Amino acid sequence: MSPRTPATPCGVCSSRGANWLSSVTVCVCLATLAASATGCDGRATVLPPPVTVQIGVALPREGVPSGGVRAFVDGVVNEALVGIGWDGRATSKLAAGWEYAPDGLALRLQLHPQIKFHDGAPVTSEIVRQVLLKVVEEPGRPLSYSSITEIRVIDDRVVELRLSRPESFLLSDLAGSSINHLDKPRIGVGPYRRADQKDQRDVARLEAFRDYYRGRPKTDLVEVKAYKDQRSSWAALMRGEINALHEVSPATADFVEAESSIRTFAFLRPYYAFLSFNLHHPVLSRVEVRQAISHAINRAQVVQLALRGRGQPADGPIWPFHWAYSTGHKSYSYNPEAARLLLDAAGFPVPAERPVGRMPSRLRFKCLIQADYARFETMALVMQKQLFDVGVDMELEALPLADFVKRATTGEYDTLLFEWASARTLGWVYNAWHSPAPGAVSPNAGYRAADAILDRLRRSTTEDDTRVAVSELQRVLYEDPPAVFIAWPNVSRAVSTAFLVPEEANPDVMGSLWLWQPVSALSGK
Repeated sequence: MSPRTPATPCGVCSSRGANWLSSVTVCVCLATLAASATGCDGRATVLPPPVTVQIGVALPREGVPSGGVRAFVDGVVNEALVGIGWDGRATSKLAAGWEYAPDGLALRLQLHPQIKFHDGAPVTSEIVRQVLLKVVEEPGRPLSYSSITEIRVIDDRVVELRLSRPESFLLSDLAGSSINHLDKPRIGVGPYRRADQKDQRDVARLEAFRDYYRGRPKTDLVEVKAYKDQRSSWAALMRGEINALHEVSPATADFVEAESSIRTFAFLRPYYAFLSFNLHHPVLSRVEVRQAISHAINRAQVVQLALRGRGQPADGPIWPFHWAYSTGHKSYSYNPEAARLLLDAAGFPVPAERPVGRMPSRLRFKCLIQADYARFETMALVMQKQLFDVGVDMELEALPLADFVKRATTGEYDTLLFEWASARTLGWVYNAWHSPAPGAVSPNAGYRAADAILDRLRRSTTEDDTRVAVSELQRVLYEDPPAVFIAWPNVSRAVSTAFLVPEEANPDVMGSLWLWQPVSALSGK
């Protein structure tokens, strides 16, 4: 192929000197905007239209600090040093690998080569050190960060964290800390960068980051649109206004799945629904009562009626696919007769006479729920009926979100029906069910039975030690339950069949957004 000769400027570009240079700029810009034009060398230049994915996100209720457009954008603009796989193991992200010191008192992280911020600046181990130093000092930092005594740069791609004690949760905690530009927090390292100057509540535009360290994204633009609720976002998907739906509600899942132009991807959400006991309550502090209530709940029925069958019963707060999860431990099955016997033995027989204005109950307590949240209202009603069948009166107390959160965080309740993140890690189990530090946000109200084994789990440095500690933790949570663990709900994503979505080890396809591509591009159309 012969060398290409320099092009001769066209009429617009034929001026002399500095004017010629400015005219060239105008010419090139006009040709780009037209997407089909005659270039300065007389040849036709056809630029393909940008590949855009439009995603609908239902906004959270007022007062919820996370979720919606902003949370989605943060997830694709930012990245952490490590991720968490489906089995709870740490996976490579900005850190290509890592190694603990034999004594567990140091963790070395080796960065991927060629990592850049969205402004083109390289991400070095010195920058990572400075970012981590800042994160370690933030209020509400992960528990394991309190053991970091020093962060050292070994070389341009290796950073070392020195510890005062072994911390088995350190890697999983690092998965929750993004590496952002020190001076410009809106600038991250993820596959997409913000195209808008300011964050907006209702819409966001993202553009592909061509220097993304894992390769250029297959789509050029991502537009994220907010909708007032999931029904509205579902309707937009059906009308073709968007290409994907971030979350499909159980109420609309059947309709979406029946649509041939849409493909749904269902997976178990790493959150568990639970009924938490306040152990400061004079009756609920008794372990036999908590065991009886745990036997009285038909979890499969709750999943079927409240979640429309989209989920699975929970037997504890540990992610059921975690590599250290023990399948041989005891769990609560639906056994109303065992519940009655336990209540009898605990001194709570069925009363012979009906109290005026009340049901004849062995005991009664209140259950705090969030008002206008259909899923939890249905859960509570199903459980209320199941407890009624064994002579227990659970009175529902529904509050607006702000009041609900206040009461939940101050422990002003008998029982609390809600859900909590597992994040597929053991660190989140520790944070929830270890006796909390003063001021910490936790569903735990007075429970201390698992403190010793949770502390042992935190110090575990080998897989064998971790498996043994997890098995022991599951035993303790069964024998002395802090809550009725009810269900792991399913969640579904929906994507137009016009896009090819690769299915990876993690069933949540939003994690592979940067690899989505239009089917037409593959077929050559």
